[in-house]
Amino acid sequence: MRSSPALTRPLSLSSLLHHARTRLAPPPRLESTGTGKQLKVQLRNEGVDPAVVRDAVWWLKPGAGEGYVPFGAGDWEALKAGKVKL
Repeated sequence: MRSSPALTRPLSLSSLLHHARTRLAPPPRLESTGTGKQLKVQLRNEGVDPAVVRDAVWWLKPGAGEGYVPFGAGDWEALKAGKVKL
């Protein structure tokens, strides 16, 4: 059995980010019920406010380089003030 050349190289976060940006859709952060229905109301109500969101939120912060960084309270204030966009 032959292995893919892409799988024989070490994985770096920058190569993963490049792959995700060029080939994959953003991963959904949607929980679902036992019948497969998505629970979007809770996520809509949480938004991205770090004081409300239960899970860590990561984003591609403008000017922060080529990687995901945690979305914090300062980022939330900048977003509300219109200084940055998601």
